[in-house]
Amino acid sequence: MANYAGDVSYLAGALREQIQAEAIVRYAIAGVTRKLVSIANGSPGAQTISFDKVNMGTNVINSADISARTDSTTAVTATVINTDKATITPALYPVAVHQYDRVAMSSAHDPAIYWGGLIANALAAKVDNLLNALFDGFTTNTEGTSTVGVTVDNLLEALKDLKAYNAPGVPAWVAPAGNIWGEYGIMSEVLSADAIAGVQTQDEVLRNAFIGRIAGLNLYHSEEFTESSNATKSGIFVPQALGYGYVEWPGGSEIRVEVQREADQFLTKWIGAFFGGVIEIYDPYGVELHTKTS
Repeated sequence: MANYAGDVSYLAGALREQIQAEAIVRYAIAGVTRKLVSIANGSPGAQTISFDKVNMGTNVINSADISARTDSTTAVTATVINTDKATITPALYPVAVHQYDRVAMSSAHDPAIYWGGLIANALAAKVDNLLNALFDGFTTNTEGTSTVGVTVDNLLEALKDLKAYNAPGVPAWVAPAGNIWGEYGIMSEVLSADAIAGVQTQDEVLRNAFIGRIAGLNLYHSEEFTESSNATKSGIFVPQALGYGYVEWPGGSEIRVEVQREADQFLTKWIGAFFGGVIEIYDPYGVELHTKTS
């Protein structure tokens, strides 16, 4: 665009800037996987947090331990059952935001009003990030091909894997956008195959671009994944497969955000943290789904 005498490129000294009163703030998708796993909280001072595991070890009780007998005079042979535990050693996960006074004094609105919420959001996203990373550790059950997009057959195979180990309840599938939408997403397959979904389901996907339950799984979107070679490892699991444990701060809170003032530096610090960790509880209750996502 050409500059003309008398336009704003020359007469800029008195131009007025109007700033929207409400800032547009970007938050991460957080608290997705956390609500789908087993959770344990320890009181202040706890060094470890454990999840008890019963009948999940080398020695289990099942129908093979029971047989008919005609002799009622001898004692029944005892069945050995394992009780084990999965133990978390909590670690500190901190984050800090610094703001100098001159920032607030030079801004249309003080950005400090957003720091607490953003810190809490980031900490919640970190918990999801740690849990999603455990999907790569599911070794009993693995499905998918890293060079091919996810299919309904992949999901049904995963469901079969979990049912073979009597995984309780309805499993969850936590997946990134590339597994759900786009060329390699499951919604694309649902739309393109009448035999898979049927008109009613296809109409829902076409209108909403999402269905909350597919192939016996509850579907959840999270972006706390790391794609490698255009593929991602998502997870299909029941709550008893994974655990998240945290030590409560004084007062009983899971996360802590506090403000520290450095007056001699004209500086305010916002510091947030949680003290916890994640662990795989029972491997057969989860499935690693490794498929192409871009």
